[in-house]
Amino acid sequence: MNTIFKRFKDYNLVCLTVLGKKYGSGHYYRCKELIKSNYNINFIFLIGNSFKDKNVINFERFDIDIILSQIKSAGLINNKIAFIIDLSNSHFFTKNNINKIDKLIYNLLKFNIKIVIIDSLNDENLFLKIKSSIDSLIIPYITNNKKKYMNYKKCKNFYISHKHFLINKYLKKINRNKNINFKNDTCLISMGGSADNIYGYNLGKQLAKENENIIFYVFIKSDLLKNVKLNNSLKNLKIMQFSNLFYYYLSKCNILISNSGLTKYEASYLYKPVIRIYMNKTQQNLDKYFYKINNTKSFMYKDKQKMFKYFKYLITQPLKMKKIKQNLIESFR
Repeated sequence: MNTIFKRFKDYNLVCLTVLGKKYGSGHYYRCKELIKSNYNINFIFLIGNSFKDKNVINFERFDIDIILSQIKSAGLINNKIAFIIDLSNSHFFTKNNINKIDKLIYNLLKFNIKIVIIDSLNDENLFLKIKSSIDSLIIPYITNNKKKYMNYKKCKNFYISHKHFLINKYLKKINRNKNINFKNDTCLISMGGSADNIYGYNLGKQLAKENENIIFYVFIKSDLLKNVKLNNSLKNLKIMQFSNLFYYYLSKCNILISNSGLTKYEASYLYKPVIRIYMNKTQQNLDKYFYKINNTKSFMYKDKQKMFKYFKYLITQPLKMKKIKQNLIESFR
């Protein structure tokens, strides 16, 4: 089990997270991975989506009373509970929702429930916006702002860039050969669950036209899949739906093109070169920390031609990626 959650191995895990067009799917699947590793009574409160899955309680709007009543009705209120909040998304952080989170934490602390926040940076940061004290703060990203969080008295335990959130169980099962010969004959494109999937599709279409000897796998959301497939006549362009098979294709590709997210770290664990496409300057400014791991370039979304040129460079001059996993491990320390 992940070392962070060893201290919670005897606890029931309750997650509060989001899923949908605005939020993407990463928050939900991260929480799902966590409760799978714990054998007590666990469930997920999912905001803004009617997605059905085992141990998932859906509600359309953020409702504190529903959360508290469900915990009580499950008979957990007098047991050990770790309440995990994974809500780091700027779309969710209205003033009203921040106040609700503070109120929720205040009520949960009355029952000695341990509060854990899985957080992000800059405008998607939650911890520095709330007033409440918590037990643990986890930031699964590379950052130079460690002191800003470590010296914060509202938090008892602080973890940063922990590999549990970058490397799930499926990735560990994949054969990772550091002597892979990068023929660069396959490329995976994933702009994430909350990003512009049409942009990713158009990117793949242009690259597929210019590089007929390379197969491009473009992963997009299911609601766009049918429509996009009808418009795809290129034999070397494969349109895929996000699913558990994503990691299989990630393991097989030679280059990943992605946006800002955890996928770039997962690809690094598999010795893959990653071209990052950023939608704003904030994302790109953080990229200098990832560059030290992967040693590949990033581009703003408007700079397609520069990215195309760099892509052709990578397929003609394959990078030596043997040290990439070691760089990733060093970044955790």
